[in-house]
Amino acid sequence: MAFGDSITLGEDGNTPTLGAAPGALFGWSFPAVVLIGREYPTVLQQVLSARYTTQQIVMLNAGNRGETAGDPATLVRFTSFASSRVYEVILLMEGSNDIFGGTGGNPLGIPPAIANLRRMIGVARNLNIRVFLATVPPMNPAGFRGAQGYQTVPSLNAELRLLAVSEGVPLVDVFQAFNGNLSLLSADGLHPNASGYELIAQTFNTSIRATLESAPSTQAPFLTREFFFR
Repeated sequence: MAFGDSITLGEDGNTPTLGAAPGALFGWSFPAVVLIGREYPTVLQQVLSARYTTQQIVMLNAGNRGETAGDPATLVRFTSFASSRVYEVILLMEGSNDIFGGTGGNPLGIPPAIANLRRMIGVARNLNIRVFLATVPPMNPAGFRGAQGYQTVPSLNAELRLLAVSEGVPLVDVFQAFNGNLSLLSADGLHPNASGYELIAQTFNTSIRATLESAPSTQAPFLTREFFFR
């Protein structure tokens, strides 16, 4: 399961710049347009299925538009999904919405976000579910959404890296993979474009292969279940 906000959902950050109207989402309301088939969970599932041909890879996209990691309701939503015991691995990327505010960002949103993410990891661990924790992509200050959080992204990601170390979970460093390439973001400065989503998928794929893959000489590569439940 891929769990996160509208970046996980695969929202198109180009189309919503047209026809914005006053609303509840950071002061504006935009049509929810998703890049169907280009979302990072969809691309990742395709990549994994092509490599692990003897296994059935099933992926749920649990992205929720406008969600903040620090919201108690987000922990409830996460717990509900995890408690179904359907998932062996959860890909967790949250926090971009927590740092919006003013010009450049809101660092006060980081502590509650990290605290709740720690709780989510604990919930998953208690259910024997493996978590891959991701940093969030950069934001572009030239975009009307990116301008509200771009300065705080490095601080958030520094705390996410520390969280991964302290909780002993694999870190998927999406921010580092972008390598400052803002052309991988949409016009709003927040959401990746199709190429950006593909990069996120490939970054998760690299981490999954490094952590879970087993490749006996007599078989095709496969994902080893014993790693999921150690």
